[in-house]
Formats: sequence, structure tokens, C-alpha cells
Amino acid sequence: MNPVDQDGGSEGERSSTMADLLEALGESLPDPLYLLDAGGGVVAMNRAAETLNESLSLGRELPRQVEGIVQTEMADPMEAAPPCDKPFIFPLQGRERFFLPRLVKMQDGEGGAVSAAVLLSDITQLQLREGIEKNLVSAVSHEIRTPLTSIQMAIYILLEQSVGVLNPTQAQLLETARTECQRLLETLNTLLAMVHGETEDKRRGRAAGKRSSVL
Repeated sequence: MNPVDQDGGSEGERSSTMADLLEALGESLPDPLYLLDAGGGVVAMNRAAETLNESLSLGRELPRQVEGIVQTEMADPMEAAPPCDKPFIFPLQGRERFFLPRLVKMQDGEGGAVSAAVLLSDITQLQLREGIEKNLVSAVSHEIRTPLTSIQMAIYILLEQSVGVLNPTQAQLLETARTECQRLLETLNTLLAMVHGETEDKRRGRAAGKRSSVL
């Protein structure tokens, strides 16, 4: 972690101590990590954060989109704003990447000033997987629903006997076919619901992980 130069004795010592405590952790993380003082200013950041800031043409500061969330959550030491489950998109190394902010508040033992650590979790691969899943589900839904609907319509017309009279055996076979078509549609709807449910669970899990905690 690289501390930001600051003037002032006690504040500088506190910033240095905080940076030292998290230095090993910060440098081992592949995701951007920022350490903040009680005023929300950046006092240290790891190499991943420096790389991101360089890509955004920023100095020693939080990305502006993230800064707004941090200011809201830092306003009350014991309360957090509603969790953010929508990632921010930042350009990094010529590609767009998705980052989900996670903030941890750290309060001194006497209930005084609150500092914080902000981790921008890179969820680009997760977003890509979810996109593939959604596209696959949409394609499967269309490719199966369309012919099933046509088959159901044909069966319905035949059972109405508007194009010819059916004997008992033919009618029974068509009734069986109609039942099986309905079963396939119900199975498809169940699978679609399961996929959408898993996607929502992932989103809720990311949002829950972002909830601020006071140390």
C-alpha cells in the first residue's frame, strides 16, 4: 500500500498506522483497495487502485461514482445506505470492467472518528457469465416455445374436428399429445424460473456482501 502524503502529526501518524496494518493485505489483493480517513480522504491505496486511477486519469482519490456512495455511508458511523447491487463500469487496460464497491467502516475504541476501507470487487467474469446465461435462456425459450405453440394450435384444431371427424383412437392420441405439450411447457417455465432465481440470488448475495460493518 502506498500512503498519501499528509500534513499534521496525529492525523499523519494515524494514517500511517492504518496503512501499515493493511499493507500486506492490500498488496496481495488483485482488486483496487482504498483506505480513507474520517473525512473520506484517501490515505493509502494498493497497486490495483493506482492502476485503475491511472486509467481514469485520477490522482489520489476515489472514482467519483464511488465517492458519492462513500460520503453517504460515512455520514452516520452506525448506519449504512441501502446496499448497491449495481456495479460500476470503468475502463481498465483497454477494456470495460465491472466493479462492485464494498465498504468497511473502522471506528476507534472510544467511539470517535470513523475511517474506512473501500474495496472495488472486479465482477467482470461474473457479469459475463450472467449475460451468457440470460442469452442462452432467451434462445432456448424462443426455440422451444415457438414450435410448441404451433403444435398445440394444430392439436386444438384437430380435436375441434373442424377439418375432419376423428375416430376414438385418433382423439385419444391427440389428447395424449396435448397433455405432453402442456407438460413440456410447464417444465420449460420451471427451468426458466430456476435460472432467473439463481441470477437474483447472486445479485442479492453481492448486495449483502457490500453492507458496511463497523469495527
